Amino acid sequence: MNHSLKSYFGITATAFGALSAVGYLIFGIASGTFQGGIFACALVGTVIGALLLFYDGYFADFIRIAFVVVMTVGLLLLINNSIDDITAWMVGMGNYFGNADNVGPRLAIAILLLLAAIFGIVTSFSGKRQKK
Repeated sequence: MNHSLKSYFGITATAFGALSAVGYLIFGIASGTFQGGIFACALVGTVIGALLLFYDGYFADFIRIAFVVVMTVGLLLLINNSIDDITAWMVGMGNYFGNADNVGPRLAIAILLLLAAIFGIVTSFSGKRQKK
């Protein structure tokens, strides 16, 4: 198989999306703070990324943009949902505002979503594969 660098970036972006979806599902259920919008964005982004691994037609560039937008929306929803926990962690008041113990997993999931979006952007700007 002859894969281009673009396909490897696409695989990496999809893998980060899948890891963020699974990670948020586990964390959200375990912590009791699950929000469907965040999980839906990560899951839809992963499905879009998987679709792009097999499709490189006329609409592929638009679909890549949709991937980045969906992952970014998921990241913004996660940040919005994390404000109370981050406040509790920064102030040091334990569980008064939120749960300070949730900051680590939330940060890890946010980094995965951010990396998925970044690799999606890189994939969008990568050139088309040359046919021989």
